[in-house]
Amino acid sequence: MSTAKNLGYTIRKIRKGKGLLQTELAGISMPTMNFIENGKTSPKLETLEAIAEALGTSVSH
Repeated sequence: MSTAKNLGYTIRKIRKGKGLLQTELAGISMPTMNFIENGKTSPKLETLEAIAEALGTSVSH
């Protein structure tokens, strides 16, 4: 599995585990989250930090 796909899978797993929808992540559009979660793009560090914060986790997790 590629790094982007692995990252997207992990983000989706954490998000769904917390019962959140893609639209509920702070300041990140649904199409962008869809691309990230499907491994079609890798987020910028700032976006990754925002996702981690919205999910209540760390970037390293």
